Amino acid sequence: VSLAATLAILAMVFFFVRRVTERTWAGALAAGLFAACYRAGGTWFDVGRLDMLSLALLLGGVLVLDTDRTKLRGPSMAAALVVLAFLAKPTAIVMFAPVLVWCAIEDRARGLRLAVLLGLGLAAAVIALDLMSGGGFSYYTFAVASQRPFDVRLAAQFPRDLARTMAPALFVIALAATRSETRRPLRPPALFLPLA
Repeated sequence: VSLAATLAILAMVFFFVRRVTERTWAGALAAGLFAACYRAGGTWFDVGRLDMLSLALLLGGVLVLDTDRTKLRGPSMAAALVVLAFLAKPTAIVMFAPVLVWCAIEDRARGLRLAVLLGLGLAAAVIALDLMSGGGFSYYTFAVASQRPFDVRLAAQFPRDLARTMAPALFVIALAATRSETRRPLRPPALFLPLA
């Protein structure tokens, strides 16, 4: 499941970046960059955990929002995928927060619709799983998880580790951004990139 989810993520990264930049090489470079992060990311792309499944569902929700511009179907499908991502790994909601900001900037009504549908879907999922588990779902998902201390040192260390690992790639990206042919304005969905 993790390996299939990783392959799906690579395809979605390629598709999303190619769509935003309108350049196939940029999509291939982005997918390759993600694959190159295998060791730096902790070698968990193919491990039997739910991280990659959650990430694939989350990225699927982002792609649905980008490609399906309808007022109801796009937000509904995206909300359903994000709820599934949350059920795989609850931290998916934190990662999806910038996308809600992006939606509110791009189209306030559509962003509000997405937030309401996502809230309803999450509430329904949590209530249903709590009823089936006698409250066990909320206990383990929220109560137990909240007792784990937040290590500020690790939070501060992450950007440094990422910058050190990604320095060559960040240099190439910065160099490409300075080229005149890449200085055209990005489509509105590309606002997601700096928020994410």
